[in-house]
Amino acid sequence: SFAKYRNLDDSFVKSKLSNVVSRFDSIRVSSSVIEFLSKSHKYDLAFLLCSNSPLIPTSTKFSLALRSKYYDKAWKIIETENDKCVNLSVPLPQGILRNVRDLAFQSQCEQQYEIAKKCYEILGDDNSLLQVYILWKNREGIQELKTSSKKKGAVDLFSICDKILNVWNETGLYATPTIPRVDWRVTSSINVSMRIGGEYLS
Repeated sequence: SFAKYRNLDDSFVKSKLSNVVSRFDSIRVSSSVIEFLSKSHKYDLAFLLCSNSPLIPTSTKFSLALRSKYYDKAWKIIETENDKCVNLSVPLPQGILRNVRDLAFQSQCEQQYEIAKKCYEILGDDNSLLQVYILWKNREGIQELKTSSKKKGAVDLFSICDKILNVWNETGLYATPTIPRVDWRVTSSINVSMRIGGEYLS
C-alpha cells in the first residue's frame, strides 16, 4: 500500500523514484505504470522509465518527452520516424507531422532554435524558419534562406530576407526592418503562412 507515503514531500518521493528508475529494466515496463506516473504529472520519470521499451507506443514517448521539456530526446524520436519515411519514400503520417509542429513551436518558445530549425525544415515551412533565424540572430541562416527562396522563385520571402540582411549590415545591429503591408491575398506565389510571417516582421 502507498497510503503511508501520501504525506511525504513530493521532491523526496521524486528523488527516490528517480533512483529506482535508474536501476530498472525498462524493457518490460507496464503501460499502467506509465499511465499512473503521467496522471501524477511525473512526466520526466514516466519518459525515462519507458524510453527504451518496445511495448510503449512512440506517440506516448514523444508526448512524455515534450511535456518533460526533453526537446533533444523528442527530436530524436521525430528524427527516427522521419528517417524511416525517407528510406521508404513515403510521406510522414499526419500524426507525426502534428508532433513536428508541436515540437517546433515549443522549442522555439524555449529558445531551442537548432531543434526548431530542424523541425521547420522537415515541414518545409520557410516563413517560420525565417522567424527562427531572426530570433536566433542567425545571419548565415537568413542568407541561405535568401538563396534558396531565389531558386524556388519565392519573390516575397527573398525580398524580406534581403531587406533584413541589408539593415543588419548597415547598422551592425540585429534590428528587424519594418516591412510595408501589402494586399495579402492568397495567390499561387503567396499563402497564409507568408501573410503571418510578413505581419510578424512589421
